[in-house]
Parts: sequence; C-alpha cells; structure tokens
Amino acid sequence: MSDLEMNVKEAAKRIGLTERQIRNHIKAKNIKAIKVGKEWFVDTVSVEAFMSRYRLVEPINKIVPPSQDSDKKGEDEYAEVKKESKATTTEEQNSKSEGKEKSKKQTQQILNLNCYKLCVEAFADWSDSSTDPKLMDELKNATLINLGAGYYSYDLGLKVNFYRKARASIGSLLAILFSRKDWVEAHQKEIHFLEEKTLPALSALIRKMEKKVK
Repeated sequence: MSDLEMNVKEAAKRIGLTERQIRNHIKAKNIKAIKVGKEWFVDTVSVEAFMSRYRLVEPINKIVPPSQDSDKKGEDEYAEVKKESKATTTEEQNSKSEGKEKSKKQTQQILNLNCYKLCVEAFADWSDSSTDPKLMDELKNATLINLGAGYYSYDLGLKVNFYRKARASIGSLLAILFSRKDWVEAHQKEIHFLEEKTLPALSALIRKMEKKVK
C-alpha cells in the first residue's frame, strides 16, 4: 500500500464514518478505491476530495455544526452527509430484519393449513409392516404434495383441484386398508383419525374454495 492509498479502517477514521459506511460510499462511487482480494484500498486524494466536497476539515463525529453566519450551502451539505450515512446503516439493518422475518414466515405458512397438520399427525406414527409399504408411502406423499400445491397456488380453481386430489389419495389409502381385515385391525387408530378428523376438515375446505370459485 502506497502513501497515496489507505485501507477502509484508516479512511473511516479520517472522515469520521464507520467502515461499513465507507464501503457504501465506495459502491456509490462517492469515494474512489480499488479492491485487491477481499480488501479495499482507498485513494487518499479521493478521501480529501470527499471531505472537501462536504466541507469536512475534521472527522464528522468531531465537527461542530456551522453557525448561522456560515455558508448556508456548506451547512446543508454537512447535514445531508450525516443523514445519508445514518440512513444507509438503518436501511441495511431493516433489510436484514425483513429478510429474516420473511424467511421465517415462508417456512411456517404451510403449517397454518389445518388439513396439512392433521395429515402429518395421522402419518407420523404410521407402521406399514402389515401392508404394502411402497404403496402406502406413495399415497401419503401424494396427499401431502397436493395439499402443499393447493396451499401455495394463487389460482382458486387449481387450489380446489389439488385439494380434491389430496382427498382422493386419502380415500384410496382407506380403501386399501379396508380390503383386508388384518390391515383394519392393525390401523384402527389411523383409520379413525382419517375418517373422523382429516377427511371432514378437508371436505369443508374444498366446499369453502368451491364457493369462492363460483
């Protein structure tokens, strides 16, 4: 690093801003700098020009605001650079907060669908040792997939179709279980849960969606 360059930390100390604010001014091309690897090297002349542009003889955090008798333009520019630097930091913090909140919301939305929660509960402790494991898994997965597709669809018609497919998968699953007495005995709890809770909830949801489509 030559005498004509300084690192971000030195530039921040010279101007009186944070290192992040210096990087933001570099990206906005308010300050000239070159990047070598992961490190920015700031042009010393550009730093002096930046300070001159905003009439900063001392670092911002040491400047006493101009008196009423001083140049009005210089006073306004001084206030503006402080406001800009503060706003940049606030915007970044808000953006990160919104991003985290949005991500959290998206991962939890499907859990707001009662039918989905009921299906997950019904399938949680399911034992396929007495039936056809592959076929049972296919039907259970088809149910959850169609519930998710319907929930995240923007088209009401598609929502209804996906929910109908989910109901059909549950119906197929029950039909297979009822085909053999030993399967019925092995899955009494699951059958009761699907017939008494899951199917009625799903049917009610479908009727609600169908009314909106009409």
